[in-house]
Amino acid sequence: MKNISKLLLIFLVLVSTALAVNTNPQVLEFVVNNSGSVNANVDGSVTPQIFQVGPPENETWIISRMMIHIEDTGGTATNKYGSVNQLANGTIIRTNISGVIYNFTDEPVDSNADWGEYNYDVTYLNFGGGNANEVINSRWTFSNGGAYVKLEYGDSFQVVIQDDISALVEHTFLIHGYKLEEVDNMSLPVLIGLILLGVISVGAVLLTRKGLFAKVIGTLTALLGIIMGIQFSILYYLGATSAELANLLSSWYEISTRFFIVAIAISVIWLMAVTFRTLIGGSKSNEEDDLHQ
Repeated sequence: MKNISKLLLIFLVLVSTALAVNTNPQVLEFVVNNSGSVNANVDGSVTPQIFQVGPPENETWIISRMMIHIEDTGGTATNKYGSVNQLANGTIIRTNISGVIYNFTDEPVDSNADWGEYNYDVTYLNFGGGNANEVINSRWTFSNGGAYVKLEYGDSFQVVIQDDISALVEHTFLIHGYKLEEVDNMSLPVLIGLILLGVISVGAVLLTRKGLFAKVIGTLTALLGIIMGIQFSILYYLGATSAELANLLSSWYEISTRFFIVAIAISVIWLMAVTFRTLIGGSKSNEEDDLHQ
């Protein structure tokens, strides 16, 4: 029975590896306006100008950072935006996730100094010579703030220009990240089925073991696999897309992870209790032997 358990665990590891999310070539995209222009040196003082970008259908993007580029003629200062006077309304950085807007800053960015305040990494360049333009490059690494930015189809990363900054020579926003690889419509259900089979099998193996604890964990593990299987089967029968199935699998992965963490914690406590009871029992036996002597 131990050999069967080991084989099942190896099987689960192999299946999990097969289902592991791979990375496709990097996401390297400029935010653009409705006309497809990447240059945000526009007049948004009357009507705010939205520059945005997002993944196409059947793609998921994980965005790790944004590169901000401002090029202008001389006169750049910390309290200006490029060499334009401090903005009255400021530039908004935000995402639109499932129709909900999330702003990245408490207040819009209205000066060169603000870029450094929010993302720290700011570089000023002035090459001199025949090129009199000054450049400010800023790197905003979202992962340093504790999390990446995840964009599904229909979501977007947005920059909103609310002032007249048309005097700037150039102003661009470039996002970096990677794409999550989609699993095709047929292979995903097959892999999900293999994982469910493995979960139920592990539960069945635990049920054959002696002891109430193993039987309880085995029963819960098997039920977990059965409930997952029923839910996936219903969704697949109703025509769920591979992206929807993958999202459900991700949710069940989180639930399963928490379940097994709790099970491991209970196992450790149970082993400690058994060990402590054994030690106490051995100590009492020694005391009784001493009394008999």
